[in-house]
Amino acid sequence: PYFQKLSVNDIDELNIEIIRNTLYKAYLEDFYDYCKRSGGVTGELMCEILEFEADRRTINITINSFDTELSRDDRAKLFPSLGKLYPDGHAKLARADNSEHVKAIVEEYRPFFDTTLNSFGGTATNEAKSLDDHFFEHEVHLNKLTFQQQFHYAIFYSFLKLKEQEIRNILWIAEYFNCIIMSNIYSQLPKYVINSPEAKKERQPPVSETTKKFVPNFVMGALEETVEDSAKVYDSKLKDKVLLLDNPLRTSNEKKKRRRSKRKIKSMSAKEKRETKIYEIPKECHRYELFTPLNELWLQYIDELYGTSSPTIFAQKLLKADFHGAILTVSRSRCASYIGVTGINIHETENVFKLITKDNVLKVIPKGHSVFTFLLRDHMFTLYGNQFRFRSAVRAAKKFKNKPTIDL
Repeated sequence: PYFQKLSVNDIDELNIEIIRNTLYKAYLEDFYDYCKRSGGVTGELMCEILEFEADRRTINITINSFDTELSRDDRAKLFPSLGKLYPDGHAKLARADNSEHVKAIVEEYRPFFDTTLNSFGGTATNEAKSLDDHFFEHEVHLNKLTFQQQFHYAIFYSFLKLKEQEIRNILWIAEYFNCIIMSNIYSQLPKYVINSPEAKKERQPPVSETTKKFVPNFVMGALEETVEDSAKVYDSKLKDKVLLLDNPLRTSNEKKKRRRSKRKIKSMSAKEKRETKIYEIPKECHRYELFTPLNELWLQYIDELYGTSSPTIFAQKLLKADFHGAILTVSRSRCASYIGVTGINIHETENVFKLITKDNVLKVIPKGHSVFTFLLRDHMFTLYGNQFRFRSAVRAAKKFKNKPTIDL
């Protein structure tokens, strides 16, 4: 009956996650109604467990749908129609744009977010865990409570759920100790064992039997003309050694001749580059959607650069970062017409940023007397254009000194 609601066009690999969440939503709603009709202790305990499961799925669907093609309406259709967040919280979560909005909406689960690391602004304490860990712990707590009452059927559901969590814990412990054991084994092995012929042999790539037979025969056949005992020479000097067969040594005369024939590679001058318009983007390519993949690549790059550092430390890294693909906004400028311009940076020179806006217009914004901002991990970072007036390649290798922030 759950699959009857789906059309044939929906069932493909691209929609697999949407299908899974749609089916689970229908299952949860039916299960919840069944438990509610059952009443008694079973209905009371099971409804509380299923309401939490629905809230967990609603929060996870919201967070995982950020920066995807899933629209707000499609996101709302995947929320189960039950739980402590239903219906007001669902309406707000459908409109949420980032993790901070989610944190502000889910009052019931605020303690989970306050002790969660990274994107939810949690404090880096010993109690800080991932959001999934908090959800698992609370689920275990609810299932344990069912064992404190008698004569109900919720205990069977809770028993199976606790067994699932036990299996997850055992797998995690096994993987963790496997890593420790392997690291201890390699740390205790002496260097001669690690670098022994047997160990090297294990690390070598596999060689086919045909190659093993061909190489000795080929080499010994080539040696027979000059050496009487070619097999002995092969075993003593060539066996199990690397041979550069395709790069013979050159004589001194050949080296001199080659050195004379080398010519200095001439690069294009700045004038030639301007004449050939090598850096100019054709007008038909001034389309915002063409550069969204570049922005996605930049987000991956800048997120990896950010790592686990604090915003203060990350600000120092920005001095040498690459901003091709960044979405920049002009927050201040001496020229009033530039203020508020937002677009993807598609070309950076010594003195300007070239931004393509959502209106498919290419804006050339001078760095001088302008201040730019961009958003990353719910932090707003500011770039003072006067301090960025270098070519990106030069800026990456330059040593900067601390200076007070200058005005426009």
